[in-house]
Amino acid sequence: MKKSVLLLGQHPPEALCALIDLSEALGYDVLWYADERFFREVYVGLTLAALRTKRIALGTLVTDPYSRHPSMTAAAIASLAELAPGRVILGLGAGGSGFQAMGLERKSPVRALRETAELIRLLLHEPRVTYSGQVIQFHDGWLDFKATGSVPIYIASSGRKILALAGEIADGICIGSTASNLGLGIALSSIRDGARVAGREMESIDIIARLDLAIGADRKAAYAVAKPMINYGLWFGYGQLEKAFLDYDPHAPEWQIPQELLAELAKRDWSLVEPTAHLVPDALVPQSALAGTLEEVVENALRIARLGINHFTIYPLPVPDDPIGGSFASQIELFATEVMPRVEAALRQEKGV
Repeated sequence: MKKSVLLLGQHPPEALCALIDLSEALGYDVLWYADERFFREVYVGLTLAALRTKRIALGTLVTDPYSRHPSMTAAAIASLAELAPGRVILGLGAGGSGFQAMGLERKSPVRALRETAELIRLLLHEPRVTYSGQVIQFHDGWLDFKATGSVPIYIASSGRKILALAGEIADGICIGSTASNLGLGIALSSIRDGARVAGREMESIDIIARLDLAIGADRKAAYAVAKPMINYGLWFGYGQLEKAFLDYDPHAPEWQIPQELLAELAKRDWSLVEPTAHLVPDALVPQSALAGTLEEVVENALRIARLGINHFTIYPLPVPDDPIGGSFASQIELFATEVMPRVEAALRQEKGV
């Protein structure tokens, strides 16, 4: 099985370097760095990682078609690939963070992602490019340096249509923020539909479950850390939960969202997301994240692996004042040294290996 770690640009350089070094030392397969507004710049962080590491792959998770023109993304990712040949991945998604502040509209995201992937691949391999899409335009341009090797393109989403697109065109796919059998099953089915269109085998695609990780000695404290991330998803999906969440089932106990929380979400005030996160039902947490005691997280990860998921990307969430999971580093270390080995051992035993 493969394990990867996702970091946001919230860490100053010295702290980021320590987490980069730790991730490489613990054998993580990919270090993903988020292109979030208005955090530290994604390509600065990835350049730092490229200069400090020898083995681990490096990728964006995610950059989008709207806040950067795809031609600029092509130039940036090709520049990074010069520093870390054969180790760079471009992770694309529909985006959303900071769009309201920048006055951006997420127009036709499925089409925009398809056109972005097509244009970037052309720019990385062709000497001169003109591209006329429905969303993306590029007129008689080129990269002023030769791209080194190939850069795999991964697509991340929790939406059925984008996952189907990814199954059709992406080298890898990151299923976003669902840990339930239902949600992952729907995601895999959507990917399979897209792969079938292109005549691809599922085995040829790197399929990842992207999950928030909060391991703590105290289950309640770990849940409390995971709930704000879940509430952000509820905020984004308010009014169209059945479209925003792969596993949304209004009749399932875990989706019985309290009226008090719905009333807060209806205010559409981003600043209220964290203060109201305690209203997220406990039953929703294990369906959305890897959170709880070490034993609970191992069991949840094992359940997910049994569905055929063999690559986890974790976003570490420190549990304040916790004796085992109180820092980003401890979460990253626990997953690599405790969770994954136990999951792999259990799978081997079940297969009689």
